[in-house]
Amino acid sequence: MGRGELRELPRWAKRFVPWCVVMFLVLSAVVLGSLISASVVSVPLFLVGLGGWIAIARLLLPFKQAIPGRRKGTNPVFGWGTFAAIALTIWFLSQVSETLVPLAYGFVGFPVGLAISLTLELTWHSKLLYCEKCRTYKYFLRDGGMWFCSVCGGKSVERSRLVGKRENGGRNPW
Repeated sequence: MGRGELRELPRWAKRFVPWCVVMFLVLSAVVLGSLISASVVSVPLFLVGLGGWIAIARLLLPFKQAIPGRRKGTNPVFGWGTFAAIALTIWFLSQVSETLVPLAYGFVGFPVGLAISLTLELTWHSKLLYCEKCRTYKYFLRDGGMWFCSVCGGKSVERSRLVGKRENGGRNPW
């Protein structure tokens, strides 16, 4: 391997690292939540803020990822600049009016929303499979009930076709 070339992550890392990100988001939400007093949590405006921040986190991520040669991805509803403007506006309003403080504390829902979205993406919308064209393990995306490589757009090979190719008599090697 030459200087400056990137090596591909091993399969265990491709499975493990995204779940580490989910766990980091959940732990950050727990830490942020532990800093909030019980008197703030009991206010109904806190639940409104919590739900709003969860929704904002989901709207920051694209709803569909692109599959080369198959479909185009969709852009997020709004970007990080709009997110910063919303966050600063809520913070300034909470500084001006004491009644809006629970709305700002609802920010604990933001990492929760990111964790929920990433978990949905990992468990429902994508799958780590072997790509024949790329000759390595890549994330495949679901489109119309079939799975397509997120890098080259190749269709996944059916499980029944893989069983005949295995040297160990069709037993699952994982």
